[in-house]
Amino acid sequence: MLSSFTILIMLLYINWMLRLVRGWKKGSAAAVPKADDEPLVSVVVCFHNEEKRLAPLLKALAQQNYQRVEYVFVDDQSTDRTYSMLSGFAAGRSNAVVVRSFERGKKKALRQGVSHATGELILTTDADCRPGRDWIATMVHYFSSTRADLLIGAVRIAPVPGFPGKLQQLEFATLVASGMASAAVGRPFMANGANLAVRRSVFAELSHRLNDAELSGDDVFLLHAVKRNKGKIVPVFSSDAMVETEGVGSLSAFFRQRLRWASKSPSYRDTEILFTQALVSSVNLLMLLWCVLPHTAWPVFVLAVTSKLSVDCLFVSRFRHFFNIPDSPGLVAALFAGYPFYVLITAVSVLLAGRGRRQW
Repeated sequence: MLSSFTILIMLLYINWMLRLVRGWKKGSAAAVPKADDEPLVSVVVCFHNEEKRLAPLLKALAQQNYQRVEYVFVDDQSTDRTYSMLSGFAAGRSNAVVVRSFERGKKKALRQGVSHATGELILTTDADCRPGRDWIATMVHYFSSTRADLLIGAVRIAPVPGFPGKLQQLEFATLVASGMASAAVGRPFMANGANLAVRRSVFAELSHRLNDAELSGDDVFLLHAVKRNKGKIVPVFSSDAMVETEGVGSLSAFFRQRLRWASKSPSYRDTEILFTQALVSSVNLLMLLWCVLPHTAWPVFVLAVTSKLSVDCLFVSRFRHFFNIPDSPGLVAALFAGYPFYVLITAVSVLLAGRGRRQW
């Protein structure tokens, strides 16, 4: 029974991974035609107690090469110097405004920020991010050329020394690359609000679908709403549109972050993300079951491990240069070996505790 189920799940997983490989190849090879449109862009950033992480982002925004831009900063009831720092940045700029959120929560802050925006395109990022100089210009280029309703931008973790830091880079890049590759073949399921662009008219129409019952997840719920509305969703395969963020500083912080992300899973209704979560969880939990349950079908187990590791390595080889991931088989092997335990711990924590719903 276990052998038959394992073979079935592995065939589904291999097919899914090969689809990601095809999606990454298709997206990265696609030529985006030149467009001369220069729409007004509104960069909306929500903040809560971010005074220690603001400076790099504000510096990066001040150095953007795109001119037709306005900045809308939304202070989500901070208790530190965040509001004063933002006000100081906006004081000498006619294209920047700082507003205070009336209600606590990122989704409410985001809606309020967009209500102050006048641009045709809304760009979002986070306080701990650093976009490159051509971030806005490149996102606008894709927006004007593809006539997209939603753009999925790439996010990577800044290079850090040490094996744990590089492992975190790889794990995060795998998540982002999976979402981009799936979108490239017309099956989007995941996005990251640290680098997202949406038509203001589309956001206004669909913002009520952000699921306020969950404190976070505005990015994924918006993606699913646009998808259900038959909107055009385009991944941006350009390093010029890359946004860089800092990794978490400890293992406990890593699990708190991932638990917060995973806690929204019961609220998802999109079939693509539900299938992906079920498939990835099943494959990894099967790896653990084969290690703890008595059996004699070792050829099936060896075949499953070999197949999974092979397709995982194939996919990583497609995107590692884009995300500046070191060429290290040891990194892939370590992620391969540790991920089943991560899946198990996260799943049990979400089911029993639900702690990830407390903050954004």
